[in-house]
Amino acid sequence: MPFLGVALVVGAHALDGATTWMVLRDPFGLGFKTFGEKNPVSQLLVDLSNGWPYFAVKLTLPILLLSLVKVEESEQDLHAFLLLAVFVLGFGPGMANLLQVMLG
Repeated sequence: MPFLGVALVVGAHALDGATTWMVLRDPFGLGFKTFGEKNPVSQLLVDLSNGWPYFAVKLTLPILLLSLVKVEESEQDLHAFLLLAVFVLGFGPGMANLLQVMLG
């Protein structure tokens, strides 16, 4: 499993977890009032212990998923597609949260 690909996937999910936690809990008092979580499972995890369980789950799930996949030498294209798909699932929402906060 290529380290850079895994690092990008985990980083994308860390971006999503951190931005969601920041805008829902606003730990630094920056005044995020217009943001709301639409996923009830995510909202429940954010409500637990001020949001840290959500961030931990967002980091654990992609690592767990990627560790469960056994890649043979002949399946490198499939592995690259899996890395890309899991990356997009973290990076897309993370950037959407970040842009929503930046644009107000």
